[in-house]
Amino acid sequence: MITVIGCGWLCLPLAEELIKQGHRVAGSTRKAALLEELQSIGIEGFLYDGEQNMPLPDEICAGTNCLILTLPPQKRDEPKYYGELLASIVRQFKQLKQVIFTSSTGVYPQCSGTYAEDFSFLENEKENNVLFQAEQALETAAGSNLCILRLAGLFGGGRHPVHQLVGRLDVKNPSGVVNLVHRSDVIRCIVRCIGNEHAKGIFNVVSPEHPWRKDYYTKLYRQHNLPSIGFIPSQTIERRIAKRDGTQFKFL
Repeated sequence: MITVIGCGWLCLPLAEELIKQGHRVAGSTRKAALLEELQSIGIEGFLYDGEQNMPLPDEICAGTNCLILTLPPQKRDEPKYYGELLASIVRQFKQLKQVIFTSSTGVYPQCSGTYAEDFSFLENEKENNVLFQAEQALETAAGSNLCILRLAGLFGGGRHPVHQLVGRLDVKNPSGVVNLVHRSDVIRCIVRCIGNEHAKGIFNVVSPEHPWRKDYYTKLYRQHNLPSIGFIPSQTIERRIAKRDGTQFKFL
């Protein structure tokens, strides 16, 4: 059985796809009102709220061999809290063969550079890095069964970051670059990782195209007749590019 912790915008359609492929899928939600919806799709839904220190159902823990963790960090002012929560989840399962964690390319330093999976963090870049601390905690809890997917900015399914910018006249870093990935590509990536013996370690999941922010968002708001966006010229240009090492990770 595959268990998804956090059946939301990303993992609800993921679970649907897995069920179509014949997998048995269990999934958590924090809202009792959503349990019926999960059941109607074919997901074995259960309530779980990590913030409330809820234990996971024994039957779920005993029957799961693949665990997908998509819970976002809550307490960003406590760097180790998130990783400790995720590790405590993993330790409740009895016979896991694979753990897939949806991390983020936000784990990389917030300064210009090109960041691949083999990037070496400096000590001062690790200490208060919530995502890095979480990845480390999971490596300890899951060992060689862990697959970390560092996702770029997500869009699709009615969501796009352009909607958060429309009408604003103070958008910075116009000559910076965009790091995005479509939800359907992330789902396809996760599906290919499940049960794949090569899906171990860290993978950046990001579009290979990195257009300039001003060009990209201007084209979008004009195409969709959205309110215009104003950009603030900056002497300092931040160009962070997350890329995938295709020579090592061809199976994606």
